[in-house]
Parts: sequence; structure tokens; C-alpha cells
Amino acid sequence: MPLAETERGVNASSNSTKNIHPDPAIPYGSNSIKEVIVTSAFQVKRTARSQSSNVQLITSDQLNTVRSYDVNNALAGKIAGAQVRSQSAIALGRESSMRLRGENGLGVGGGPIYVVDGFIMSSANDINPDDIDNITVLQGPAAAALFGPDGANGAIVISNKKARRNYGYYTRWSEYKLKYMEDADYMAEINGFETRDLWNRYTELEKEYKEKAAFYFDMADYFFERKLKSEAIEILYNGIEASRGSKPGLKAAAYVFESWNNFKEAINIYTDILDKYPLDMVVKRDLALAYFQNGNYQQAVNTYYQIICSTNRKYYDDKQINLIALNEMNAIISLYKDKLNLSAINPNLIKVLPIDLRMTIETNYDYTNNVRIKEPGGNEYSYTNPDIKNNGYFTNQSSYRYYYYDTPQEYSLKNAEKGDYCIKVNCYNNWNQDKAPVYLRLVVFKNFHKPDQSMEVQHIVLDNQYGSVEVAEVKF
Repeated sequence: MPLAETERGVNASSNSTKNIHPDPAIPYGSNSIKEVIVTSAFQVKRTARSQSSNVQLITSDQLNTVRSYDVNNALAGKIAGAQVRSQSAIALGRESSMRLRGENGLGVGGGPIYVVDGFIMSSANDINPDDIDNITVLQGPAAAALFGPDGANGAIVISNKKARRNYGYYTRWSEYKLKYMEDADYMAEINGFETRDLWNRYTELEKEYKEKAAFYFDMADYFFERKLKSEAIEILYNGIEASRGSKPGLKAAAYVFESWNNFKEAINIYTDILDKYPLDMVVKRDLALAYFQNGNYQQAVNTYYQIICSTNRKYYDDKQINLIALNEMNAIISLYKDKLNLSAINPNLIKVLPIDLRMTIETNYDYTNNVRIKEPGGNEYSYTNPDIKNNGYFTNQSSYRYYYYDTPQEYSLKNAEKGDYCIKVNCYNNWNQDKAPVYLRLVVFKNFHKPDQSMEVQHIVLDNQYGSVEVAEVKF
């Protein structure tokens, strides 16, 4: 079955179709999650139905129905079993107090503790009600025990509002580092949930973000990080469907599988793409690289050689991919020559050209924009300004579109300085929701064509970025 037509729930290890859920008792598409509560000082989240203790949730909308000057007065009349003692106008400035019903709450002793984003506050006066996103009120010794003796009289657990990025297409151009950017809103909304609640929370979020293809790719990666591999694969195939089975969507999925070390599934995707686009040498190189990473060295060499010998061209500048294929084919031959059958390969093409550092930069959209490398000395280089001093080289991928490269951009440095190499690209915000998210793949060879050659591959999500972005840092 072509990947563009794959049904929901296809498992990567077989062609069977099934629905995968962490708890078989929970029906698919269940909307049983209505409230989310925080149940510890460490911001561990649970659904209200899964918590055995007495808990109440107050949202910011409920809290600020009437403007109050402190959190205690804002909670007055909104939670059961609470007694709020406000001060008179002539005593303005004094702290109000709260008592919660429980073993100790309405008797002799102090009030509840206030926990804000995991930190215990010394006073309710230190909390600005306007900053609050939601409050979980824990009552009774069973709930308060989560915080030790300090919580004997209950706990007011507060989650503050978090800053959100503006995802509008028209955004002010800026220069920044990707690693300092906040996650998308939906990632903040699922992060911290217990494993047993993840699938239900995902299905709730899906109702809001189902039109956004990037949602599924981000969720798939998150589920994989949480060791829910089967669910991650199902969600990833949902992402392919959400991106309408487009080539960028398929390549993005293949990149994700590569990042999970599931090279066999990445190989399957590249093979399916080539069935539809047999003249696409960039995808053929993707296939060869996947073979390389999976340890299928003979198949990798054969595929690279097909690129080198191909006379059919999809684009007139596809010749640039020949050089990349030649370099990477020889990288394999230099290490595994004794294990390879090279009888079909022109011996004049087998060359060892050792260099210190080599990188290729590309995206699932088959183009990159204005790639620059900032070297340890602080100088910034590009294909219009190569590092001639250290025998640096950039492939010039395009002569008809300024700064755009339609094949992977290759950067090599024969004499590399020790230190950090920063990779920068221009990003223009992928604003169409049904489009596949933008992924950048960075392939780094250190000591290229040398006995101690090493390869590192990074997959970087660039969706919703706008500006000159430092996307990665490579240490040499």
C-alpha cells in the first residue's frame, strides 16, 4: 500500500492494521478527560478521575470572575470546604488567610501551603492572581501528604501562565538561536502527564490541532521519548495523512524514523517515494544514506554509484548531488573496502581525499536558504564567502535563485580548527497548517576519509521559525 494511502494505526514492523492504546479499557476517541490537576510539588499532572484524594480545579477564567487583590480572596466562594478570612478596608495591606477542611484544617494550626510552579511560597501575598493559569486545591491528609509535614493543612498548587510564541506568518525578522525558543503550545499542554494519561490527553488535544500536520510529528516524537513506541508510530502515520501524503511529509517521517534509529522504515519510505519520483537523485541519496546508517554498506555503495552514473536529470543542477554521492561512497569504501564487492565500480572513481570536517545541510523540502557556518574564530562563511585560509569549500547549489539550494549544501574544511562550529540558515515560517513541518537534517563527518572517521546525524525541527536562525552547533 502506498504510504500516502496508509490507514490509521499501521505498525512499522508489519503491514497489519490495528488500533494501539496504552489502556485497552479506554475506547479510542474517548473524551473522558475534562480536568487536569497537578498533584505534587514536582508538577506531576494527572486527570481528575485518576486521583483518589479530594481535589478541586479552578481555572483562570473562574478565578478572575471578580477582580481580587490576592489569591485567597480570589478563591473565596469558589471551592468547597474553604474558609477565607479577609481583612477590612482599614487594615488594607494585611494578608488574608485560608483554612481548608480536613483533619487539621479547621482546627488549631496554620493554613495551607502555596506551591507555585513547583516552588513553595512563603506568603499568599507573593502571588499575583493575574499570573495564574489554574489552581489545584488539595484537601485532607492523603493529598497533603504529597508535600510532607508542611502540607498537613492542605495545599494550594498553582500553575502560572506561560509565554507563547506568535505563529503568525507576518513576524518581525530577527536573528536568534533555535535552542532558546519555547515549545509549541500543545507540547506545553501535554508535557508532565503520567504515562497512563498520555493517550487520552493526546486525543483531547487532537480535537483542537487536527488540522495542523506538525502537531502529529511533534506528538510522535514526544511519545517515542516517553517509551511508547507503538503509539508514536501510529501518530507519525497520522502526520503523513495530515500532510496529505506529500513528498515533504513522507521525507519528514523518514527523518523522524532515522532519529529513532528505525532505518528499515526510513528505507521503506524512501523506496516508496522513488517509485513515484524515480529521477529524484536527492531522495536516492537519502536512501543510500539510510542504507549506510543501517549498516547495509554494499547496498549503500551500489545506490551511490547509481546516482553517479545516472544520465537522467530532474533538475539541471542535479550534478551537484553527484559530488556528494561520490564523497560519501568513498567514505564507505575507505572503511569497508575488504567487505565490499567493487567489481562494477569504475576504479578511477575510488579516491581517498582526507579532510578534517565535512557537513551536509538539507531539509525535507529539498531546499535550504542562505546556509552559513560560524567557525571557532568567530568568522562566518558561506558559498559566497568560503574559508580559503583553511581550504574550506561550499558547494554552490543554485545559479538561478539567490541563496537557495535545491540539493544538500555541502561544507568541507581540510584544516579545521578545534572548537564550536555554528550552523545558521534563514527560515520563513511554514504557515500552511496542512503542510508538512520543516525538518533540517545535518550530517557531520569528522576525520572524513581517515581511519578514525566518524559520522553524526542531527534532525532539527524548523517549523514556525522566522528569521536568521542558529540551528545547531558542532564540536570539533
